[in-house]
Amino acid sequence: MNQYHPRQRLKAFTIVEVLLSAFLLVVGILTVMSLFSAAHRNSSDTRNVIIATALAQEGVELVRNIRDNNSAYRVTNWTTGDNCSTSLTGNCDPFRYFPNGTNQHCTVSHHSSYRANIPCPASPSTQLYLNAGMYSHTASPTPTRFHRLVKIDHNSGSDTARVQSFATWQNPGSNLNNNGAVAWCTLNNRCVYTELLLSHWK
Repeated sequence: MNQYHPRQRLKAFTIVEVLLSAFLLVVGILTVMSLFSAAHRNSSDTRNVIIATALAQEGVELVRNIRDNNSAYRVTNWTTGDNCSTSLTGNCDPFRYFPNGTNQHCTVSHHSSYRANIPCPASPSTQLYLNAGMYSHTASPTPTRFHRLVKIDHNSGSDTARVQSFATWQNPGSNLNNNGAVAWCTLNNRCVYTELLLSHWK
C-alpha cells in the first residue's frame, strides 16, 4: 500500500517550457504550410507555362496549316490548267488569303484551320475561351485566363511570311499590339511566344 508523504514534491513543466514548446510547434506548422503553399504555387505556374507554350505553338501551326491547305489547292489548280510550277500569283499563291502588311494582329483559333482566310481585326480580342476542350476566341462558353495574339508580316506577292504567336496567362492590355511585344513577352510577365518563317513549297 502506497503512503502519501506530504514533503514529496511533484515535478511538472514550467510555463517557460510550455511556451517554448508551443512556439516551436507553431514555427514547425507554419514552415510546413509555407512549403505546401510554395509547391502549389510552383505547380500552378508550371501548368500555366505548359498550356501557354502549347497555345503559342498552336498559333503558328494553324497559320502553317492554312499555308499548306492553300498549297494543296494549288495542286488542284495545276491539274486543271493553272501552271503553278512557274507562277506564284493568283490561285497559285500559297499566301493568297494572308493579310498584307506588317504586324497584322490576328486572332487565329482552331476553327480557322478549316478556312483559308485569317481574321485580323483592327482591335482583336485576345482572350481565349474553352469550348468542348478546345481553346477559341469565340466568347462562349467558359472564359479562361489565357490570351493569344498572332502577328503576321507578309507583303503581297512575297513568297515568305513571318509568324509570331504570343500566349499569356494574364490580360496583356496593349503590350502585344506594339513593336515591343517580344521584349515584353517574358516569363516574369507571364507570357511566352514562338516565331516561324513560312515560305512557299511546290
